[in-house]
Amino acid sequence: TRVALDEARRAVAADPAMAEAHVLVALCLRELSQPDAAAAEFQRAADLAPGLVAAREELASLHADAGRRAEAIEQLQVLAALDRRPARQVELGLAQALACQPDLA
Repeated sequence: TRVALDEARRAVAADPAMAEAHVLVALCLRELSQPDAAAAEFQRAADLAPGLVAAREELASLHADAGRRAEAIEQLQVLAALDRRPARQVELGLAQALACQPDLA
């Protein structure tokens, strides 16, 4: 995974505006048990490409795993706005209920 991380970082260096390269770095960091660094890279990817669903899904998951429910819910709200399927709304509602925000669920 270190080799993959080095390659992904080279891709970011070659084109810092390529959101997908930041996602690759983030995935490697997550696999290397560096969740905070991974979250920062997923956030960079989401900032560069706000509609990049994979980055927001991973970011929501990392936030939830770290107990940062508000941040996870923020990402799920964006995902629900991007993808109006009922499953997204249910996922958001469950997260809000777990965060003791049943009035929003």
